Amino acid sequence: MERVSITQVIKNFSAVMHKLCGARVPMLITHKKKPSAIMLSMEDYYALESMVYFLDSSKCAAKLMQAYAENGSSRFFKPCHEGK
Repeated sequence: MERVSITQVIKNFSAVMHKLCGARVPMLITHKKKPSAIMLSMEDYYALESMVYFLDSSKCAAKLMQAYAENGSSRFFKPCHEGK
């Protein structure tokens, strides 16, 4: 996840949109050096929304967690941040 200030987003909106949609890099937006919002592509938003839907069903959540345990996290999830 890339960290950018609201000023950078305003000045470079086109480049930010390219990263969000083209490279699918989520953005942590800061205001006065404090985290204030997250921007992500519609594709990532829909994926997140689907994950929440599946985890809301206990049967689906159990299957997902079983697959996670059997196959490891790298096959199903990519890291969202690098310890920031």
